[in-house]
Amino acid sequence: MKNKIVIWAKDEKDQKQLLAIQLNEKENQIEIYKFPESIVTEDFYKQLMNQWKNDEEVPFVEGYETITRPLSMTEDLLPENLLVDRPDIITRAKAEWHFVVLSSKLYELYHSELADISEKVDRLEAYSAPIWEEMKGFWSKVQTQVREKNLFREHANELRNSTNALFDKLKSMRKDMDNKFREESKKHVASFSEAVDTIKEKIQSGKSLQPLFEELKKIQSSFSSTKFSKEDRSKVWNKIDSAFKELKEKKYGKAGAQGSNNALTRLENRYQGLLQAIGRMKNSIDRDLRDKNNQSNQAERAGGQLEAQLRQARIMMIDERITSKQAKMKDMLKTKEELERKIAKEKERAAKRKEQADLKAKTEEKKEEIKAKIANESQMNVNEEESAKLAAAAAAIKEGKQQVKSTKKEVPLITSTEVNVQDVAADKLKDEVSEDSSSSAPQEESLSDKVEDVVEDVADIVEDVVDNIKAVASTAMDTLGSIVDKLSGEEE
Repeated sequence: MKNKIVIWAKDEKDQKQLLAIQLNEKENQIEIYKFPESIVTEDFYKQLMNQWKNDEEVPFVEGYETITRPLSMTEDLLPENLLVDRPDIITRAKAEWHFVVLSSKLYELYHSELADISEKVDRLEAYSAPIWEEMKGFWSKVQTQVREKNLFREHANELRNSTNALFDKLKSMRKDMDNKFREESKKHVASFSEAVDTIKEKIQSGKSLQPLFEELKKIQSSFSSTKFSKEDRSKVWNKIDSAFKELKEKKYGKAGAQGSNNALTRLENRYQGLLQAIGRMKNSIDRDLRDKNNQSNQAERAGGQLEAQLRQARIMMIDERITSKQAKMKDMLKTKEELERKIAKEKERAAKRKEQADLKAKTEEKKEEIKAKIANESQMNVNEEESAKLAAAAAAIKEGKQQVKSTKKEVPLITSTEVNVQDVAADKLKDEVSEDSSSSAPQEESLSDKVEDVVEDVADIVEDVVDNIKAVASTAMDTLGSIVDKLSGEEE
């Protein structure tokens, strides 16, 4: 978008004038240089067109006139007495230059805002998250204007470079802060690890467990208020948790330590123990009150001043015990209320967890139902033709089995296609010999001839059975093969 125009015009006297028009965007003004045709040479015209329009310095010839006019959307760029050959160029320049002025003002506004942020960054001694967020918000506004093409490329690049420089400064400060934070976190890790290791050593050495438990609770409380890196916090927490488990295992055994993992069970066990302690404390206070009443009655019947004073001293001692026990009872009742709140809260959490688990189980059940439904629908999609082919194949196989069984009944000794001809022949020969022995007809054939005949008969039987089996198997395989081919084609 050019901010200079060179164009011919005519004045009110119909004399030609060469106009060199320039936008002064900072002042929101138009500078018009008017050259009479008599002083314009061809070289000067070319210099204006090729050099001056491209922001190169060109010496103006003497005899020109300068006109300054404000840039306004309601007024023309040129005076009324100047008429140009191409008024469309002037009209387009007026609209474009108005946009240029507004865009420049927007750039100046952002540039000023960025300068203020830059001063804040320069005054920083350490990383500041609020200033980082302010920078992000500023750059988001700039990006929006760049996307909408309300800022020129050179202005956008200048703002981008300046913003990136400030971001780099803040990143460097944040890196230094992170390094310092990690160093502090490592120191905290060493301190807590040493304290927990000391407690573990005391647990192993058989020290009293209740004081160690209280020490661990203090360490846990301090841990909650100490800043760690994410990795270090997890490391220290695992160490403290391990110490608690070891202590509980030492005190209650493995079963007790595992049972205590359930927060609700742990709270309820503690609550029941507290109720028992409250009951014992109440009974103890009641005994002291009865003892006090007894001492008061005896003091009234005392046989002398000394006995009365002793009774009164005992009453004072009992009062002190009652006062102390009542204070403990008050603390126990306060703890009872706190445990009741914790139990109610934990039950609510358990109910939510159960609800989530039930929802997950229902979701999985629904998934399985959908899978089963899809499988059933896929199976039902087999058309009648394929079902018929499958039925035919099954019938063919069944028929083949029946033929084999029938053949086996005729020749019981043949149990497979691998027929032992000698065994069959022996049985056959035995039958032939038996028949001959029982017959009164003369035996014209020799034993060798009979053996030969029997072998031939058995061979014929075996060949018939094998042929039948092969025929049935071939029919079944052809039928199944065609079905498989059909199914494979549909899947493809």
